Amino acid sequence: TGEQLDFRAYSVPFNFYIVDAEKFELSYEVDSRTYKFDGHFGDTLTTSLGVIAVSRRDNFVPLHFNDETFSKRNYRVRFNTMSRNQNRYLSRLSVGLARPQSTILQVYLEDEVPAKALDFVNMLIEVYLADDVAQKNKASAITRSFLDDQLADITRDLESIEVNRERYKVTRGIIDLESEAQMVLESIREFDEKRAMNNARVAMINQLEAYVTENSDLRDLAPSALDITDPLLIRLINKLSELQGQRQITLNTGTANDPMLTPLNAEIELTRASLLENIRNSRKGLLRKDEELNEEIRNLNSRMQRIPTTERELLEIERRRRIQEGLYTFLLQKRAELSISLAAAESDTRLVDSARLHPAPVSPTASPCCSDCSSRRERYF
Repeated sequence: TGEQLDFRAYSVPFNFYIVDAEKFELSYEVDSRTYKFDGHFGDTLTTSLGVIAVSRRDNFVPLHFNDETFSKRNYRVRFNTMSRNQNRYLSRLSVGLARPQSTILQVYLEDEVPAKALDFVNMLIEVYLADDVAQKNKASAITRSFLDDQLADITRDLESIEVNRERYKVTRGIIDLESEAQMVLESIREFDEKRAMNNARVAMINQLEAYVTENSDLRDLAPSALDITDPLLIRLINKLSELQGQRQITLNTGTANDPMLTPLNAEIELTRASLLENIRNSRKGLLRKDEELNEEIRNLNSRMQRIPTTERELLEIERRRRIQEGLYTFLLQKRAELSISLAAAESDTRLVDSARLHPAPVSPTASPCCSDCSSRRERYF
């Protein structure tokens, strides 16, 4: 492997000779001058073209190279840049439908080295499937991060409230609330929980609006995890996510000037505007509900004024504790749902068959201007 290479190393072939299971010889030619190096496997060689590390692979068989009659000891090595390797494989790779109207794709690769081509195609599919799952999990992971932040804040509030509650009971000598105060507490608890849930939904709607406004990719967002139940809102989110996916595919297979992008971008902006309008309407509905709940709570607060001061102060502490507990349980449930979706995530794509060798070579073929070709290519699919 090339640890640190000079740019010239990518255009110079290296001759590699394995002396035995422990030693090797490395040579190359630059500007009509030959450079030779003797080394042991595991050594790092400092050459005029850079630093090169030489190590044995797992399938290296020492017994073969310690046998003097074994002949396969000479190798020619070339270093390639990442972009050169990408371009090389892209030029030889082709993907097409197995049959017209089929949902099955066939992947073809032509290469001179059968084992390398088979490994490449199998790894390409493996990475593609893993990336598909990673993209699905990314949406849940982003939402989970938001829930984790909320849970951390609520946990700190609960700990503080619990300490104040116990301290108040000790200093005032109160064991529990009287029946009248308990009844008021239960009534307020119901409306407080509703208001807390409503406020949590407002926060989630605000998060969604920020994502859409900042032109973020909505494939990174999970509506169910944000407790979004409005059918129209969900439909618009899914539509915008689908359009953004189509746009990304078009960019990956074409250029930024692709004429197909113009109508696609226009539809994305139209859908985004409709989604933002729907988000604002949803928030207005949630805020109206918040006002109704606040009115009910104000009525109950007036009843609290008739309760003795000591009990009323304890009731207020109990009330804050129960609000936070309810909100904590709600967010914890949402995070558990996300964890299940992360564990169960799988790709929508299925591997029908692993890569296999074409029964006959597909190259070389004779041509009018050259009937003698030095390379032999095999096809894998």
